[in-house]
Amino acid sequence: MNNLGQVMGAVALWQRGVLTAIDGLTRDINNRGQVVGEFSTPSGDLHAFIWQSGVMTDLGTLGGANSRALDINERGEVVGVSNTADGSDAFFVWRRGVMTRLPSPGPVDTRYTPALINNRGQVAANYLSDEPPRPFGISPLRMFLWSDRSGLTDLGALGGHDISLNDFNDLGQIVGSDYPQDGNGSIFFWDRGLRTELGVPTPPTTGGIDLNNSGQVVFTGYPATGPGRAYLWHRGVLTDLVNLPGVRSSTARAINERGEVTGSLVGPSGGRGYVWRRGTVTQLDVPRSDDTGQTTGINDHGMVVGVTLNSADSSVPGHVVVWYTDRHGS
Repeated sequence: MNNLGQVMGAVALWQRGVLTAIDGLTRDINNRGQVVGEFSTPSGDLHAFIWQSGVMTDLGTLGGANSRALDINERGEVVGVSNTADGSDAFFVWRRGVMTRLPSPGPVDTRYTPALINNRGQVAANYLSDEPPRPFGISPLRMFLWSDRSGLTDLGALGGHDISLNDFNDLGQIVGSDYPQDGNGSIFFWDRGLRTELGVPTPPTTGGIDLNNSGQVVFTGYPATGPGRAYLWHRGVLTDLVNLPGVRSSTARAINERGEVTGSLVGPSGGRGYVWRRGTVTQLDVPRSDDTGQTTGINDHGMVVGVTLNSADSSVPGHVVVWYTDRHGS
């Protein structure tokens, strides 16, 4: 969801009760309503696209058959990955109609290596190391930064073993996941050469990890005893967000620029979405036909998007729901 209240689905965009189909698989949306992803061409290849107000633009490729747009910033600059004419894969930045190939310290794979672009035009991305593949088929991941001004900066493993990019903000700060060989995954924060562990083990199956432009990180961690908990980390301080009587577990999904967090919890009323705002947790109601709610995102006006369902009766259709949690913007 963006700050216009537009909700991006896999193949459609919702705004003010109107659902508009998009002829492709979506990946990201910015606050101008520009959507990026990939679509199937008449020849059956997949091409990166940018879509706005019903107009789809084919971004092309780097000379190969397929490309995919991964992320878009507020300036309409796109980062993606493409097959190339020499048979390899490479990242690209698309800017004002021009697709530029990015250098990489190691191999890139259109299936496994993510990339993000911030509002300063900096790119953070993963690449494949030269170590032997893991049991499920790909080599451990490494990371690099790229910008017009500084060019390529190889971050390597950042002191870890197999690191995955989760989010990247306008300050150039990174939050990522590290999966060492012993299997005890962790979340880390990287800023100007310094890596900081966030302090709570996090397995690879954990859900949302999000970072805002104040350097606040939300994630779901697993303490030594007990189920998952939603945490906020900022400048070395770790806060358990949903430490309420009767709440058995919680997850964190997203944080906005005002420091408001959304996620899901399991408590006396079952599964519910919540909003955490300045230390107060508000549980979100569900439609009468449903008994369970989960949230997926929050914008800077406090609008929350998620899904609700009836856990006892699978024949009852689920709902995509928008909650207006702060109508006054305070």
